[in-house]
Amino acid sequence: GGAGSSKSYSAAQKLVSRCMESGTKHKFLVLRKYKTTIEGSVFNLIREVIDSFGIFEHVKVNNTKMDFTFFNGNEIVTSGLDDVDKLKSIHGITGVWMEEADQFEEYDLGQVNLRLRGRSDSYKQIIITFNPVSEDHWLKRKFFDEGGENIYTLWSNYKHNLYLDKEYISVLEREYLYDP
Repeated sequence: GGAGSSKSYSAAQKLVSRCMESGTKHKFLVLRKYKTTIEGSVFNLIREVIDSFGIFEHVKVNNTKMDFTFFNGNEIVTSGLDDVDKLKSIHGITGVWMEEADQFEEYDLGQVNLRLRGRSDSYKQIIITFNPVSEDHWLKRKFFDEGGENIYTLWSNYKHNLYLDKEYISVLEREYLYDP
């Protein structure tokens, strides 16, 4: 989806909601291409969602590792994928969110997919969020042109976000005149 479409916020809400489920063990891996970009983006966003749900006192936040452990043992862990071998040491993953996925290589997705193994009480899922960057990008080819049986795509833009202020909408509409 485009800028301001609430795709990242929606993904964070989904992960936090699933972590609040009782009776199902979840361990979500949240990825950015580079670990240095996590704190200023997905880590703070997940904190914001936890706070908006009113459950902050029921979640242990590890500010050093930038991870979350919920009252029921469910977890959200973060990692950079600048070195794909880092994934080999992360076990028990039941879901993955790849934020700004246009920065990843197609090979990275393949390696992420290999980490979703083992038995789980719940469905396994990879959520991929990104801004469209090119008609030639591998994400467009893989998910929109080729598609597949287990692939669901959701397109969004700023008009789908009910919480944007008028000033930001004006900025986006001016930008879209030159770069749809």
